[in-house]
Amino acid sequence: MEPLQSTDPLRIGAFRVAARLGAGGMGRVYLAYSSAGRRVAVKVIHARFAADPEFRARFRREVTTARAVGGAFTAPILDADPDATNPWLATEYVVGPSLHAAVAQHGPLNVDAVFTLGAGLAEAVAAIHRAGVVHRDLKPANVLLGADGPRVIDFGIAHPVGATRLTEAGAVIGSPGFMAPEQLRGVADPATDVFALGAVLVYAATGENPFGRAAVPVLLYRLTNEEPQLGDVPDPSLRDLLGRCLLRDPAARPTTETVLDALAARNGAAKPAGTSWLPNAVAADITRILHELPAERPPLTRRRVLVGAALGGVTVVVGGGIAAATLLTDDEAEPTAAPATSVAPASTPSPTPAVTRVGRQRWRTKVGDYTSSGPATGSGRVYVGTPQLLHALDARTGKRRWTTPGDGEFRGVTLVGDHAIYASNADGYLYAVDPASGARRWRRRVGGIAPSAPVVVEGVVYVIGLATGQDSEGEGRTGDVVAVDAGTGSPHWTRTLTTRKATIHVTGGTVLVAGTDALHALDAAGGATRWRRPLAEPTPAVSVDRTVFCGDQQGAVHAIDLRTGAILWTTPASPDGLRTQPWADPDGARVFVCDEHGNLIMVDLARRAAGWTFAAGASNPPKGAAGSVVVAGNHSVYAVAAASGQPQWRFDVDGYVNDMARPAVTTDTVYLGDTDGDFYALDLAGGSSPAPG
Repeated sequence: MEPLQSTDPLRIGAFRVAARLGAGGMGRVYLAYSSAGRRVAVKVIHARFAADPEFRARFRREVTTARAVGGAFTAPILDADPDATNPWLATEYVVGPSLHAAVAQHGPLNVDAVFTLGAGLAEAVAAIHRAGVVHRDLKPANVLLGADGPRVIDFGIAHPVGATRLTEAGAVIGSPGFMAPEQLRGVADPATDVFALGAVLVYAATGENPFGRAAVPVLLYRLTNEEPQLGDVPDPSLRDLLGRCLLRDPAARPTTETVLDALAARNGAAKPAGTSWLPNAVAADITRILHELPAERPPLTRRRVLVGAALGGVTVVVGGGIAAATLLTDDEAEPTAAPATSVAPASTPSPTPAVTRVGRQRWRTKVGDYTSSGPATGSGRVYVGTPQLLHALDARTGKRRWTTPGDGEFRGVTLVGDHAIYASNADGYLYAVDPASGARRWRRRVGGIAPSAPVVVEGVVYVIGLATGQDSEGEGRTGDVVAVDAGTGSPHWTRTLTTRKATIHVTGGTVLVAGTDALHALDAAGGATRWRRPLAEPTPAVSVDRTVFCGDQQGAVHAIDLRTGAILWTTPASPDGLRTQPWADPDGARVFVCDEHGNLIMVDLARRAAGWTFAAGASNPPKGAAGSVVVAGNHSVYAVAAASGQPQWRFDVDGYVNDMARPAVTTDTVYLGDTDGDFYALDLAGGSSPAPG
């Protein structure tokens, strides 16, 4: 499971997205929540495949197939939209590893667990066949080990019984090592799934598929010319049953019902209860996954979707195309006051780092369904975005001062002195707003989506609008770097680049943009290229004096001359790729960056070398002040001593801190929001009570 990134959706259909579960060649899978708080897995197809009519037809068939299948040991489909720009389907979220992952990590299952697994899978396959379809791709990766039994998932290549040739000539559907011989001829019927079931159970019992490990052509040769390898299956009766499932002649294999009866007879007819049917190590994995899940979301209402959680009668009036912000009076509702110290919920496990102190909450208030932007601070107020609304809060008390509506999800907020707020949203609009009243001054379309905070320098606003409707991984995504007049919103220039990052840095008359294969330096006055430094997926940049710092996908930090683009020095920082914009401390002695695994890394600029590393699980760029560095990710916020890397405190939020809702840090306060719509003010100096766990 990974935190959301800035280009990930926060909603898919009626579901609120909480985290990334994984990705494959065809799409990405997200953990999400229904309006009632039910966990679901949402599979979203990459746009490049959705544009293919044949692939879209196949996905539509998958949805139809999955809706027809029932049974206790399949993951039911809850909702789907095959006709969306990026087609998606939502199924029950099963808490547990795949059989493939469990065996790869912990070794073969014990005999009793294999019998229980087999009985559940046989029942699932029987339910699939009763719906009139054949799975055709039953394999360990498509079997999840849940607390109450296994689940068969992924009907992506399932098809109706009798429709034996749905692919082009020469195409083979199935997974070598687990597919039946007749699939090489483009034929599949219920006996095909019985063969795969036998192969899967051989893997569960021995850690190997019945035809060994080899290149695909060798596996296919063995499938049609050699007998399966069953000598390591520990139980004679199981070995005999699996041998019959793996007979080359489909007509000679037992039926699914015969297999189910034989397997269920071993452990009786009782269904799995809890994790007792699983090996202890796998049961521990399930417990760990449960603890790492984001908390359940509160139910949505239409009012909350439209106007957010309006405290004390906040109203928004939209009429005649003019949006008006309603100010709150002093006698309206106050946010929840904080105790002297904050204690993390008992149900939230301690993260890997040993942290001895808990952060102290100053105040906490509800701002809406979820926070969708990082905050901006200044003039005694905090400004933060949620879906459809921009909020101004009193920085000392958290009391709401005004709200103003927008056209979509606010993703970035920047305050310039006492003069103006500039905010971007996910629908590609840039706004200028009066910080005192919330009144909108102007709105400018910048194209695509604008998921990062605008940068304002010398009367010009710079922002990136990423193109929409492209691959969810950002492959080939273009971005328009747009410069507009801060006072009027009138355009100065636009420059289109290929980029996955929507964060820019402006310094010394230069706009720095991280492209997919290079760091670009553009002239701030006209957008022309000053220089281009080829790098492997560079991070957004930061500067100290006339030196630019950025990381790359190879785990290195580069120091680059701002004037020429020449690399001054490079140092390895992590064995994994670096993912966040670095942060430089005020004295220019160090920069801090996070890698793909969320580790916070300090780079000493005098030594030109990486120093300490702190494992924080961070999903946001580091920020800091007063000798501390703050990072956030998953459920937790950490403060770390900048010089030593010693953890100072940890604070656990109720929801989930994603890449959009990155914290803001002042000299004494940390401000951030979560996916539950709670917004927090934390004491940068920390608390005094021991950290839980």
